[in-house]
Order: sequence, then C-alpha cells, then structure tokens
Amino acid sequence: MHCVDPSVARTSLATRTSLCLILVSHLGLSVLYNWIIPLGYGPDEPRHEKYYAYMALHHELPPDEASTQAIAHHPPLYYALCVPLYHALRHVPEELRRHALRFFSTLLGAGVLLLVWCMAIRFVPAEPHVALAAVACVAWLPHFQLISSVINNDILLAALSTWVLLVSVSVASRGTSPLRAALLGGTVGLACLTKNTGILLLIPALTGVALGAWWSHAQDGEQHQDATSSRISPYETFLRNALAALFAWFALSGWWILQYIGKYGRLDSDPPWPLWAWPDPSLAARSLRAIGGLFRSTWSQVGWLPSRTEPIVYGLLLLILVMSLGGLMLRFRECFSETGNSWSQRNGILVLGLACIVTYGALIHSAIFVNPGRFEGGRYALMVVGATGTLLAVGLGGLPVRLWRNLALICILVLLLVCNALSIYNLVSYLNPLYGPK
Repeated sequence: MHCVDPSVARTSLATRTSLCLILVSHLGLSVLYNWIIPLGYGPDEPRHEKYYAYMALHHELPPDEASTQAIAHHPPLYYALCVPLYHALRHVPEELRRHALRFFSTLLGAGVLLLVWCMAIRFVPAEPHVALAAVACVAWLPHFQLISSVINNDILLAALSTWVLLVSVSVASRGTSPLRAALLGGTVGLACLTKNTGILLLIPALTGVALGAWWSHAQDGEQHQDATSSRISPYETFLRNALAALFAWFALSGWWILQYIGKYGRLDSDPPWPLWAWPDPSLAARSLRAIGGLFRSTWSQVGWLPSRTEPIVYGLLLLILVMSLGGLMLRFRECFSETGNSWSQRNGILVLGLACIVTYGALIHSAIFVNPGRFEGGRYALMVVGATGTLLAVGLGGLPVRLWRNLALICILVLLLVCNALSIYNLVSYLNPLYGPK
C-alpha cells in the first residue's frame, strides 16, 4: 500500500533537502534534550528501565510493581524491543548505555516524522511546503521532543499510531481488501501491546475501512472494483473487511486485554477517585480544569516554560489553533464542490479528525471522572501527534488569503522553536539545579 501517489512521490530537490533538514533538527534537539534531562528524570523513566531489565534478566514479564519497581501494568512490546539493545550494550558503561537506549526513542521519533510526511502530502500534493510544515510542527513540538529523548513507551505508540492513521487515510481514500484490513487491524493490535490506549485506534481504523467500502462502490467499477466486487453491497464489503481487521487485532492483543481486564476489571489500572479528591468537585470546574490542562500540556511538558512566559505563549498558540480550525473547515467545504478533491481529502480529514476527537475525548473523560492528576496528561495524547500536526498545518494552509496562510505557518513554526529555546533555558538554569541530582 503506497503512502502517496506516484506523481506525488517525485518531490523536488528543495523539498527533499528541507525534509532532511527537519529530520536533522529533530535528531539534534533530541540528542540535546537527551543530555540535558538527567538520567532517570523522564516521566516514569526508572520504572520503564526496571521493566526491560527484569525481562532481560528473568526472561519473563515483571509479575507486579511492588517487588520489581517496574511499571508492570504496561503491555510488553516496547520493553521487548529494548531487551536486545540492553543485552548488546551490557559491556558499555551504565551511563552511556542509558543514553543509548534513550537514542532508540529518537530513532522512533524520526520514523514518526517520515510517516507524517507521507500522510500530509496526501492532503496537499500541490503544496509541499504545507506538508513540510506539518512535519516541522511535530518535530519541533517540545512535548514530542521529550518522548523522543527519554526512555518511554509513548514514542513507540506514537509511531504505530501514525502508521495506523496513514493506512486508515489510504484505505478511506482508495478502498481496501480483507488482507490489507487484517494488516491494519494487526498494527492496532501491536499498538495495544504497547499501551492500553492503543485500543482507541480501532475507531479511526474501522472508520477508514467503512469510508473505503463506500468509496470503492461509488467508483462504479473503476480502479478499486472488479467483476466480483460489483455484485457485493458496500455493507457486505465493510463487514468482511472490518471482521478481518478485528480478528487480526484480537489475535495479537486479545491475550493481554483479557488478562488485564481479569486483573483490574477495566482497561485502566486506576479506579475512579472520590470527588473530594478534586480541588473543586463541581462538574464545571473539573471540566474547565481538564480542558485547560490538556491544552497546555499537549504543547510542552508541564513546568518547562518559564511561568512568566506561559500566558503569552499559550495565548498565541490558542489563536493559531483557532485559525487552523477555521482553515480546516474551509478545506472541508471545498471537498464538496465540483472542483474539490471530494473523496480523498474529505475522508482523510474525517479519519484524522475522528482520531483526535476520540483520543482527547477519552483523556478529558479520564481527567474529569477518573483521576484528577491527568488534567495535565497531554503526553497521553501524543499517540495522535501525527494527526494533530497534519491537521494543524493543513488547516493553516487552507486560510483564504495567501499572505495569512504563509504568515500563520511561519508563526507556528517560529513559536515552536521559541518554546524549545525557553524550555532548554528553563531546564538548564532553573529546573535541573533545583530538582536534578545533587
């Protein structure tokens, strides 16, 4: 399954050079954060390290968190991938080994960026600068830099999720077969074996399968129909492909999901907290707290930006986000015009938009009704960072005036670079001296 049309794949030298420069900047920033953030100070980093170390030494999953100090309620795929690296580097000094395992996250982050490019160029084949902006939005997002610089399973989930969404967009725009649907479902299964939140990817994946079924039948025997499929209704096509996807998903991850539900009774290890645990137990206050906290923490790790700069930075980011949503709606409306790319772009926007809505909706629900500490858990939304980066850039590129389009794209990229500069300054001058190892 190709990520772009052959005509799109022939990009200019300037575009390829720009893409390489963005990838190099990602690698450079990630290595810088790798060395600036003290070892063991990434989110839950020591518990992630204990997980793969236990697997390497005992050849089994850690049985519990109390005796192993590992984050044992997480699925094992990321840690299983770390085990060979851990063994290969066993004779390297411990500090260098831990930095090298962090660099594994950096390489996964680079893979995410390549997938974002494949996804974004599908939407704007005639506007490669917009697709490049989408890649840069992800590459220079401070919170994405965090998960690309420390030992964590969020980066693998982001890579698998971006692949799932890329294939879902392709399926929604071209139709699919049971085999390809099974491969899509199998990738969702791998995501579930990385983190339980990967199960949310079933919704955009099945949506892509459904849209692709209707698309293929709307072509009236053209590219995606053969003599047999013309006698099958779109409902039957969708059902056949959806069952193939669900079977592959459950075949890979069903054992973990059933085991987890049997142990915790739910797909969340935390039971709902009592209302008195919230700073303000009223529903309105909890809702505002969740929405505001997730917005702030999606862009940057909590505490990275100097407090005096936060109102200005987040205010500008909110303004750009509103502009992007407006441009996205204009692009979506164009898809229904006679000259618009009605099926491909519209279906792609629906799939990516649904992925973002489902992911953020689940996080907001959790921050309102389950755990008050998750109101600043934007890191958990980075599984759809490829979708958000693509929609952000495509929306800004859809603004009606060319000058506003270019200014908006430049502003978001400059603002993200400023956020990284502020974060690095704050880490070096304040956070590390105050909270780092003494």
